[in-house]
Amino acid sequence: MSESNDAFSFKALDNANQELIGPAGILLCGFSRDEAVKVEQLLRLVVLVEHRVVCCTTTMGTWNVDNALQGDDGGELLPIGKVPRVMLLSGLTDAQVGATLDGYGGTGIERPVFAVATETNLSFTVIQLLEELLAERQAMRSPG
Repeated sequence: MSESNDAFSFKALDNANQELIGPAGILLCGFSRDEAVKVEQLLRLVVLVEHRVVCCTTTMGTWNVDNALQGDDGGELLPIGKVPRVMLLSGLTDAQVGATLDGYGGTGIERPVFAVATETNLSFTVIQLLEELLAERQAMRSPG
């Protein structure tokens, strides 16, 4: 990774009412539009507020994550199976993140890599975010 380890550290969800960084929204990569509708339904049930759910498109790869969270260009989705399944949660309280993660299994959708917005990853391009999340997942799966 090109950044210091502090930029990619894990954060405990310990302050139920503290909002996370970033605009209110969910960025989905590797999801179909039908799956995005199921995620929206889950959010309405567990978060109880409207949050934008944005599916990554082929043109969003070079957008920074902050911009991608704020607008779906309606373009062709990133190819399912060709990119990692990622759900980036932004602008939710810790309690809302927990409720979303707890309720996700009931959607029947394949489990993605879950992440929350940080000051660092909001400035990444969508491609950089996917690369960093894959590197983190690989590092966590590697022995010792």
